[in-house]
Amino acid sequence: MDKKFGIIGFPLGHSFSKRYFDNFFIENSLTNHSFNNYELKDISAINQMISEVPNLCGFSVTIPYKEQIIPYLDKLDILAERVGAVNCVKVVKGQYSTTKIGYNTDVYGFVKSLELFLGDKRPSALVLGSGGASKAVCVGLDGLGISYKVVSRSPLLDQISYEDIAKDMLDNYKLVINTTPLGMYPKVEGKPNFPYNLITDDFYAYDLVYNPEHTAFMEEFSSRGSRVKSGFDMLIFQAEKAWEIYNND
Repeated sequence: MDKKFGIIGFPLGHSFSKRYFDNFFIENSLTNHSFNNYELKDISAINQMISEVPNLCGFSVTIPYKEQIIPYLDKLDILAERVGAVNCVKVVKGQYSTTKIGYNTDVYGFVKSLELFLGDKRPSALVLGSGGASKAVCVGLDGLGISYKVVSRSPLLDQISYEDIAKDMLDNYKLVINTTPLGMYPKVEGKPNFPYNLITDDFYAYDLVYNPEHTAFMEEFSSRGSRVKSGFDMLIFQAEKAWEIYNND
């Protein structure tokens, strides 16, 4: 039986997932497996998409639907429920019904990637952005024992605005994580509204964006001597975890 997988989001021009899984299927001689991009202009089209794709076993979820998809799912994994965001859905099609189970593999991918970046360092972090990816990052930071502050354009009570970032704060927050899509292909010139002039060479900058490999955000830090890392490793690690989920009975 053919097995189909994919990714939903809008737009999907930046996505690396199809290329990754196409190569993975070839390398592992999985000739009856395929992966497709499913661009949905509205999340309300999700059930129709699932019903129209025969033998769909699972799909990834990217911007802007990591939170919006939750009401359309039948079950949530404990971690996805804690995060409040889903980036991986397992589809179980029965004779009379279809069950959609939401997971979050971003936490796993981020933590594994960040540990490789930081080594044994655990600097406090500023998390730029407050969407679904940010929520996964915060759960991951909690697990690593890293204190953090979320920076948002519309801050909640425990968050701050970009205008609140000042030098005395940056003396205590040496890890800066971009969870926004700013700088993602094709709008590669974009970057968060951050006081880059205050950067010194003792910062760590992590950008969840992986396309391009070296973003405008990363360039601001690296040009001032800071260590930088893209989200490419995180992408690979979360995809490996998603594949494991798809194949667990």
